[in-house]
Formats: sequence, C-alpha cells, structure tokens
Amino acid sequence: MDFSFKYLLIAFIFFPICTMVHELGHAFFIKLWGWKVKKIQIGWGDTLISIGRLSINKIFFISGATSYERPDKVSKTKWAIVLLGGVIFNGFFIGVLYLVSLFFKTEYIGIMNFLSCLYILWCLIPYTDLQGRSSDGKQLLSLLRSAKTS
Repeated sequence: MDFSFKYLLIAFIFFPICTMVHELGHAFFIKLWGWKVKKIQIGWGDTLISIGRLSINKIFFISGATSYERPDKVSKTKWAIVLLGGVIFNGFFIGVLYLVSLFFKTEYIGIMNFLSCLYILWCLIPYTDLQGRSSDGKQLLSLLRSAKTS
C-alpha cells in the first residue's frame, strides 16, 4: 500500500473509529447507571454531521467528548467506571479485532489495534486539552485524590 494513503486512512478513518468506540464506552456506562447522555461528539469545531445525539465535527480526526447529566450524589466507584468506560471499550475492541484477525489477514487490523492501544495510553495520561477539557486520566486522578481526603 502506498505510504501516504495508509497514513490518510489512519488519520481520517481509523482514528475517528477508535474515538467513536471510546466515546460509546463512556455512554454505555452512563446509560447503565441511569444517567442521561446529552451528546456524543467526535472531533472539535463546528458540527459537520448530526444524527440524534451523535455529532461529527469538522475536525473529526482529533479527540471526542461525551456530555451527560449525572445525579448530585454518585458513588466514586460508578464515577470511576464511567471515566474508564472509554478505555474499557477500547480494550474490548482490541480483543474483537484480534479475533477477527484470526480469520482475516490484513495489516489494517494490526494498525487499528495499535491505534487502540495508543488511544488507551493517551486517554489515561492526566492533561488538559486545548479546549480546556480534562482527560479521563486527569479526572480519574482527581477522583482518586478526593477519595483519599474524604
């Protein structure tokens, strides 16, 4: 495969898929606890496509977010699971892709698995992004610190 075509696929197709899986992980646990998912966004910027609560933004190949309403009183365990929901789903996705790779031999599955692993690591690093949003790792670290002081 042509070098540049492979990297275009990674940037514009594979990475947004990893983001979608990740955000669906958060949404799954949010719904599991009975909270309300307001919106799932893939990317930054103005909305490019909107389908129900899902919006794909103009810069769709960078990050994502799930906005939701949660009750005032939430157990720290449930909150931690919501924060880790994206990482859990990315891990599950890696497992599914591995099983698929047993039947279909293609380099694309390996690329998706690699990106999913990177996505997991990236999301667990505590940082604030350019839009001022805290990463899952930063939110989880804050939650763990508050659990020790409570």
